[in-house]
Formats: sequence, structure tokens, C-alpha cells
Amino acid sequence: MRSTETPESKTFDEYKNTMTTEKALELIHNYFPLIEVADNPWYYGGEFNFKSSDGQMSLGDLRKIVERCKNDQDPSFRELAAACDYIANTVMGQNIFNEIKRNNRFLRRENLDDYIKMQNEAR
Repeated sequence: MRSTETPESKTFDEYKNTMTTEKALELIHNYFPLIEVADNPWYYGGEFNFKSSDGQMSLGDLRKIVERCKNDQDPSFRELAAACDYIANTVMGQNIFNEIKRNNRFLRRENLDDYIKMQNEAR
């Protein structure tokens, strides 16, 4: 990290104020399995419940992650919450989400993979 701030010192709002589309999509891609089960009960004895996985994500899933993780003690979850907030709660983010999912009701991981690959090739 170039600044003198440690990741632990960043708040949700600090992550949110510096979030970019590229970073938000990277984090959502990396945490896809966690996000797409967000609307389901996810803690059973401290473990995430991936049994309800259907491989699909909605804006509601992203908003649940914001709600559950923005005040988490783990800075990576606060950063993830900021990324989800960026996509789910901004017009630009929602437009990108809808572009990626195309005419489908939900976003599938393959759609996100294809979009990121296309963006990387365009550079």
C-alpha cells in the first residue's frame, strides 16, 4: 500500500469514496460464491451456507452484502460491501450490472467472466 493507512483503518465510507468500477467488478467476481447466497441464511455455527447456491446473483444479493458487511471487523468485508454498494446503489453501477446480465433475470458468473475478459481485451 502506498499510503500510510493500513487496510484495518479504512471505514466502509472510505472504501466507498474511492471505489472504481474496475475494482468493484473484480471484488464481486472474487466473492461471487458468497454474494450469490446472500439472500439465504448464511451462518450455521459460524460457517457460510453454500448449499443454497444457484450460481445466480441479483441486485438484492449485492444490497444484502452491503447491509451485512459494511460494519464488519474484517476490512476485506468492508471493502466488499463498498464494491456491492457501488454496483447496486448507483445508476452507473446498475447500468453495468444490467449490461453484464443481458436479458437474463439474474447475473451468472459466466456473464461476469465474459464481461471482464472483454474489458481486458479492449485495453
